[in-house]
Amino acid sequence: MKRRGRMGAIGCLLASMLLAGAIVPANAAADSTIAVISDQEAEDVIVADQEAEDLVAPSEEDLLSAQAIEGDISFIEQDGTTQTLSGSDFKADLAQVSGDSVTLKDGWYYVSANKTFNNRVEVSGEVQLILGDEVQLDCKKGIHVTSSGSLAIFSEPGGTGKLIADASDVESCAGIGGNVGESGAHLVKICSGNVTAKGGVDAAGIGGGERDGGKGGDGGDFIMYGGTCNAHGKEFGAGVGGGNNGNGGTIIIYGGELSAYGGYYTALFYEGGGAGIGGGMASEFASGGDGATVIISNSTVEAYSTGGGAGIGGGGGEPRSFGYGGDGGTVTIKDDSTVYVNTKTNDESEPGWAIGAGNDGDNTKGSVSLYDGAVVIQDPDGANSKFATENDRIKYCRESKVIKIEPCKHVNATYSKSATGHTLQCAYCKADDGTKEPHVFDGDNYCVTCGYHLNAPHFKRANLVLGERIGLTFWADLPTLVGVDYGDAYVELSVGGKRAHEACGGR
Repeated sequence: MKRRGRMGAIGCLLASMLLAGAIVPANAAADSTIAVISDQEAEDVIVADQEAEDLVAPSEEDLLSAQAIEGDISFIEQDGTTQTLSGSDFKADLAQVSGDSVTLKDGWYYVSANKTFNNRVEVSGEVQLILGDEVQLDCKKGIHVTSSGSLAIFSEPGGTGKLIADASDVESCAGIGGNVGESGAHLVKICSGNVTAKGGVDAAGIGGGERDGGKGGDGGDFIMYGGTCNAHGKEFGAGVGGGNNGNGGTIIIYGGELSAYGGYYTALFYEGGGAGIGGGMASEFASGGDGATVIISNSTVEAYSTGGGAGIGGGGGEPRSFGYGGDGGTVTIKDDSTVYVNTKTNDESEPGWAIGAGNDGDNTKGSVSLYDGAVVIQDPDGANSKFATENDRIKYCRESKVIKIEPCKHVNATYSKSATGHTLQCAYCKADDGTKEPHVFDGDNYCVTCGYHLNAPHFKRANLVLGERIGLTFWADLPTLVGVDYGDAYVELSVGGKRAHEACGGR
């Protein structure tokens, strides 16, 4: 059974209350004052020390400098287009903020130069953040996004801006998302840029904090449109999704590259971990979090679980402590996506399924849907890798430990073919939809796709010797083929070096 001190979690909660304005004495003494400073609007940015016992009035060097941003700022929108905002549209340039703490409220924020916040960044409201090219924003204790708040991350057109939200030394708090006893954000959205998020003990990389007293832990909503994201849960937390015992939430990947790593925990008589994408791990006498509603489209996704969780699905369980794995979620993979899932464990504990339940969870629950052109490869890195037949694709996802889903290359495909075209027949995907494609012939009249040979009669050159008054008739029965153009085909007869019509007096 786990036993941990809770001072870090209490400090995290108290700081959240202070930053949210829950405890702000009107006549507070200098050693307990929270300063609220902004050159534009006092409520825009709150500067405070994270730990309650260290709260002091900020010095002049700690004040937020909300200087106007000069010129326009361009960024990559969620649809991949480049948009532009005026500097006056922004609340602040975070690179100009002094001190270690900041609370971001409704509005647009820009990061023009490298910046580090040593305390947990607070997001309250709908916040849009643009990362400058070649710029890194380093949030040493992660980013707290309330269940009613949202954070949208963009980058300038070069796409090289970086955000690191590392809460790995903040017990029970997600890298980006909930604190202890809280679920994930109403919405975390990555439109462009490079994001790394690491959760604290029992929390997700992106999603829920540790479930506490039956509260919190669920994953919230996460949407990715582009860029790259690396998300790491810690111990019982999922990479993206729930903290311990938390369900996965809703996770939609419309584009970009996502790598998600479930946490791993081991102790005497106790080991396990969260899903790569989905639920957090079970605690004592409770089940692991169930999988998320996951949609992956036009993306590259890698999901890892080394502690008994599913790659995509339910969190891990620990039957020796009467905690069972979470059930699978609803997973849809479409539009030429590539998905790699690995649930091999670090020790002898039982791994979860690739897409489905965590270990000891109910793998009959949940569902998997694949696009027609996808092939599923079992153990793609091993010597015994195997392609699933069309009818076994879902089975491989639900009953394997390591799989890769990718656009099918139609290995060993066959074709039904005729003079009017061909139809692909692949044993590994649903490419045979009855659609007949036209032949495309090479110089030797073979179809470059299916190998069909055009057997229609044709003459390249003919030398004939004719006696007097012998008539000669040529004909060619050329079949009508879809997509075949015979051009200016003709037959020419010459006699004595002259065209036959001239040599024979017009006959």
